[in-house]
Amino acid sequence: MKIKASDLRHVIVIQEMTKVPDGLGGYKAEWVDKGTLWALVEPLSMNETLTAQKLGYSVTHRVIIRQDATIKPHENRIKHRNKILEIVAINDPYESGEFFELKCILVV
Repeated sequence: MKIKASDLRHVIVIQEMTKVPDGLGGYKAEWVDKGTLWALVEPLSMNETLTAQKLGYSVTHRVIIRQDATIKPHENRIKHRNKILEIVAINDPYESGEFFELKCILVV
């Protein structure tokens, strides 16, 4: 399926892990909103999830965004509606240099 910009109909929030002062002289890690993007968020079918498990991770969602070199697996995550999605892999599925496909795991 070829993606068009008009397919990006969901608003997502990109979060990043940041160290914040804990008030006792140390720091604690906290997820902080980095920005919002338009995206296509799709839950994967059972067959796609099982295929991903064979590759070593239990991917539950696929998120398509415009390419953004600042987004990195395990360093950023996605907030979409009432869900948190951990980014485990990023690729350019069409090798167009236009879109990224983010493979994500639903965080419970």
